[in-house]
Amino acid sequence: MTRIPQPGWWKRLRHSRGFGVHSPSAYRFIREVICERLPYYGYEQADRLAGEWPLGGQKSLRLWLRLCAHFSPDAIAVCISSAARDCVCSIAAQTCPKANLLPRSVADAGLIIMCNSRPGEAREALKAVRNGATVYFPACGSDSDKWLLRQLRSLPFGHSFANGAGAIIFVGLHTVPREHFDVRF
Repeated sequence: MTRIPQPGWWKRLRHSRGFGVHSPSAYRFIREVICERLPYYGYEQADRLAGEWPLGGQKSLRLWLRLCAHFSPDAIAVCISSAARDCVCSIAAQTCPKANLLPRSVADAGLIIMCNSRPGEAREALKAVRNGATVYFPACGSDSDKWLLRQLRSLPFGHSFANGAGAIIFVGLHTVPREHFDVRF
């Protein structure tokens, strides 16, 4: 039986290797963070926690670890259900020990992970992105997640990376024009 690929598979394949990506910052982010194949120092812990993580398994947790290591933010906001919150917080605490996990306001965070968020969290996340934050959606579930994605698409700056299966990363760089990349991750 022949498997029919998802629409856009060729573009995702090309972009995940850097072909067709003309922005140096996007190319570096794709090659060194999203599609990094070499092992990271925290993969053992991410692999142990993968069984408790309902949003994409081992690959998604490893990507979260690489995002934390790449951005090394002062504050990390976790806007996901309580079942997966412990996994995310554990990895973020190990990767960024000086970061303020779960700050009082999502708008103060430099890195945000969102899934099934509440409307107030989505509004604050939009403020954070306008201040240069990065948002990672392992899966978009709630209406407020979808609202935030629509707002992010209308911004005149930043890079967004989508994997075709529902995971999206938006990097709020003010110095780059708005670009979208389909990448396998």
